[in-house]
Amino acid sequence: MGAESPSPMSARPGTVWSPTARAVHLVVRAIRARLRFYAVLLREFWLALAIFGSVVSLGGLALVTYHEALQGHSFLEGVWTALALMLMQAPVPFSSAWQVQILFFLLPFLGIALVAEQVIRFCILVFNKENRLEDWYVALASTYGKHYIVCGLGNIGYRVVKYLKRLGKDVVVLELRADGEFVKEVQDRDIPVVIGDARRADLLVSAGIERAEAILAVTDNDLANLEIAMDARQINPDVRVVLRMFDDSLASKVKKAFNIQVAFSSSGLAGPAFAAASTSTAVRQSYTVREDIYHVAELTVGSGFEGKTVHDLQHQYPCSVLAVVRGDDRQSFPPPGRLLARGDLLIAAAALETITAMESAV
Repeated sequence: MGAESPSPMSARPGTVWSPTARAVHLVVRAIRARLRFYAVLLREFWLALAIFGSVVSLGGLALVTYHEALQGHSFLEGVWTALALMLMQAPVPFSSAWQVQILFFLLPFLGIALVAEQVIRFCILVFNKENRLEDWYVALASTYGKHYIVCGLGNIGYRVVKYLKRLGKDVVVLELRADGEFVKEVQDRDIPVVIGDARRADLLVSAGIERAEAILAVTDNDLANLEIAMDARQINPDVRVVLRMFDDSLASKVKKAFNIQVAFSSSGLAGPAFAAASTSTAVRQSYTVREDIYHVAELTVGSGFEGKTVHDLQHQYPCSVLAVVRGDDRQSFPPPGRLLARGDLLIAAAALETITAMESAV
């Protein structure tokens, strides 16, 4: 028998879904989120709904039992009449039976006490989740698995979220301030934003830390990031942890002591970029791998590189050509035989001294 294709709900990370499977996955997720959101509301309003249901049922039963015009009619007709009376309507004449007369006065009062406040409020929340965004986002996050949790929605966090979504990843955001600069924009992208202190273990659980692929602590507080990382690792020992840290020495110690896979120092990342920018106008980005520093540069092909192939360039200079852009055409990781023409934009990664040599020869 041939191997079965993975279902959208059980596919492993990296599985490529067809458009139909992806659409089914999103629909199923939305349904699950709705059901869990309704469950939250039911837990909050169950008493009011139970009283409302009991009053309508008992009122309907009393009406079909004692009201002259409803005797012999079905229980559902009695319930419908009770509902009408609760809404200040009188679909049947005033009764001569004292039991029904009491209901005629009591049901409108109960309608004001129950329907006008609790039941109508419940119905509004059911059909308008914007009134309970926090509960809705928690319900939505509960449907995620193998997702990425971003703690802190400042400038760094916002860019991390955008890039993860660009990669097609599911993202849940934890942000301390409801009035944060990027909160509304991220929410408008249908990304769950749970408001609260990410150092709270219960908030991490609400974001689905037990099922998460990775957690990125990118607040502007080193100790808060470390506390988030340790709590996350305690709840889910297998989760991948990425830290933003300002203190270089602390970042190194954290990586060794707590087995954090990645601990990026903000100053450590920015330092090479600032230094490279001061010596070369072509450098656009810098990164460190162990002790080696590499830079990504943009070079416009001139007479020095015109007519050469990507292979010629990489043979002459120890670099990796990442892309060649010609007008609106962009070719990432071009083949070795790709010819370079004057005016092409060349994007390459190399050491700074190599980029400086290429810049002078281009």
